[in-house]
Amino acid sequence: MYDNIPFDNETNLMKLADVGLTGLYIHDCECLAELARVIGLWYTSHYAGTG
Repeated sequence: MYDNIPFDNETNLMKLADVGLTGLYIHDCECLAELARVIGLWYTSHYAGTG
């Protein structure tokens, strides 16, 4: 999957978006927002999209 993917030397990033890793990142963000809501940081969770 990662063979022959161009690398951008200016940003130091591969020119590839991995849907699996992106999904894990989104899930992590949703879980952190829920934790913020549970412990009473409504303002934080509201702007994270779960409030």
